Formats: sequence, structure tokens, C-alpha cells
Amino acid sequence: YMQEQTAGFTHHNQLQPLAPGPQDAPLLTATVALNQQIAQVECVLSAPKTAVLPLTPVKTEWDLLNWTYRQTWQVMLPQQPAGTLVRYRLRACPVDGSEPLWADDGATFSYLVDEVSLPAWAKDAIVYQIFPDRFAPGNGRSWNNVNHLSDIYGGTLRGIIEKLDYVADLGFNVIWLNPFFPDDSHHGYHATDHFSVNPRLGSMADIEELIAEAHKRGIRLLLDFVGNHVGSEHPYFQDALAHRDSPYHDWFRWRSWPDDYVAYYEVKELPELNTENAGVRDYMFRSVQFWLEKGFDGLRIDYTLGPSHDFWTMLRAAVRDCKPDAWMFGETVHTPQTQLSYDGRFHGNLDFLLAQKLRDTFAFNTMNVAEFDAFLHLHETFFPAHVSRPSFLDNHDMNRF
Repeated sequence: YMQEQTAGFTHHNQLQPLAPGPQDAPLLTATVALNQQIAQVECVLSAPKTAVLPLTPVKTEWDLLNWTYRQTWQVMLPQQPAGTLVRYRLRACPVDGSEPLWADDGATFSYLVDEVSLPAWAKDAIVYQIFPDRFAPGNGRSWNNVNHLSDIYGGTLRGIIEKLDYVADLGFNVIWLNPFFPDDSHHGYHATDHFSVNPRLGSMADIEELIAEAHKRGIRLLLDFVGNHVGSEHPYFQDALAHRDSPYHDWFRWRSWPDDYVAYYEVKELPELNTENAGVRDYMFRSVQFWLEKGFDGLRIDYTLGPSHDFWTMLRAAVRDCKPDAWMFGETVHTPQTQLSYDGRFHGNLDFLLAQKLRDTFAFNTMNVAEFDAFLHLHETFFPAHVSRPSFLDNHDMNRF
């Protein structure tokens, strides 16, 4: 979906501006590099109302990478009032009257017309990441006796509550809380229920107390949201695995039921969700709204490259309806261009490229200070000022700095 080659019929969310506001009539661009003649390219709108807008061919050029001609088509989309959800697909109609082709394998594209500005409280955010199992046992308990890094060490939500003054005294005003849902793993990313708390870590009352006590100290909390996959022990996946006619069968991506399914990086314990499925979207978005209503203040969004941009547009709409000043940033480990393509869906993305250059300069000594300074200048020039780029030296997926 986010491939950067331009063979075939592609759109890749090419809008200018990327995050249209109510004052904008965005320019939509598609590219056609096909071995058949195209009579017309059309934008097929499904929201806010149905319409078909013809695109105009604006240039033809030679694509050296794919060794073929590539044609660029464009259309200006109409201005829309603030709060409007725009959804569309793009089709190319061959001259010979054969079946139309749909851009990006038939993907639905969307954007929310809004002034997506960073919440005021997030501008001065200093974030402390907490991995619940590894932070503090609490209640006067000692750590578990362990033999492996993947063992359960015994951290709890009570331990976090007891350490809030410590976090505040260090100068932090935001906590990013790694997943705390029911899950047998130490890291929490194999969730089996998105509406409850892992009993090993504590209770719903503990989460509510953590939120209240953090807020008393001026500390906000970020929910770690994973929209791409669930744990294989999730009851919906188990039902789909056991029954071909399960109502959850289409929630997952089967190559050949029941043994061959798409999993996150082929980790069989992490079946990928079919995030185009309406039931999946309803379940995941309701879970986010549930925790925001409990008092979480924003989202750190895991593996954004999995679901489509349309999924993230709809999540943005669900969050806006529930908590307009929520801070949303993604884990998008990809090029700056791809990171920027999420503008209007998130406020920004974790700055993995900066983390890499900081390590190259100050840990590995493979980049000198002058080179680092040159990188910083270009990095700041590339990203618009409104794009949030939380910086860090390491996280739970990396070796310590």
C-alpha cells in the first residue's frame, strides 16, 4: 500500500495539501503506468456525497525505474466545511471498454477536513515511557526470581501509582504506558481483551486510580494502541480458528483456513486483523474511546504501516468525537515522505530518524558533529512546523543508548 514505485495505477494518498482544511480545495494526483491505453481517470466520491469527478492528464514522462511511460492525472477536489469526512476511490477506464482498474489495488482513500493542530498541552510534553512489568512491583513486594528476559518480572499498576511522585520530581509531565491488557507475554502486545486489565498487573480500579493520581500531579497518560493485530489467544481469533462459519472469520486475513493466516512479521502468536472489516473497526475504535473516556489523554499508535490510511482517518474521527484535545502520534518506521503522508490523521510520528542520527553521532561515532548539524538543518526544513515529532534515544524495541 505504501510502496514507493509507481508501476501500475497508483495514488498513494497524493493530496496537496496533505491535510486539507476548510479553506482548501486539495489537488489530487494519480499516476498511470500501464500497458494499455486509458481513456479516462475518475475520482469516485462516496462521502460526503456521491459524485464522479474526471481527472485531467497533465504530463507524460519516462519512468527509468520501471522502464515505461508514466502519465500524471490530476483534479481539484471541492472545498468542504470543517468536520467533513471525504472518502473516495480512483478508477481508470481503458479505451477498449474493458473492466476499469482501481488505484492501489482498490483501496478507499479518505481525509478529515480539520485544522489538525497539536494540543497546547502536548507542545511542552516530556514523556516518560513505562513498561508495566518492568517498572515497580508495588505493595512492598520484591521482584520475581527470573532466568530469562522474557520472564514475568512482577511490575504492577500499584507500583506505578507509588512512583508517580518520583516521575513528577524528574520533570516529566506525560506517561506513555505500554499495553496493560490481558496477555500472557511480558510485553503486553499479545492482547486478548481490549476492554479490561491484565489481572497480573492490577485491576480496573487501579487504572482509574493511576489516571486520577497522575492528573493530580499534572501528568497526562498516553494509551499504547495496536490496531494491526491481536494475540492468538484472543477469543475472537480462537473462534475463527475453530469454526469456518464463525462471525469473526472475516476479522482476520486467511491464506488458507485454518492453518495459514497472515501474522505480524510471521509471528504466529500475532494474527493480523482485517482492518477494512467494519466489525474490526467498530471494536477497535470503541476500545480507544473507552479508555479515553476513562481519562487517557492521547495515543501512541503502534505499527502504523499495517492498516490503511483510511483506517487511521476513521480512527482520527472517532478520537475527535470523544476527546478533541487528544494527542496522537504514530510509530512509522519508514521514510520521511511516508511519515508525512499521515498528516491530518495523526499529529505526527516518533522521530526514528533523529534517534538513529543521535546514536550515530554520540554512541557509535560514525557521524561527526558537523554532519549531524547538517542533518538537523535538512530535517527541520523538510517537516512542516505543525508536525509533531517526539524524539527519543531508545525504547522497548531497541538496545539501551
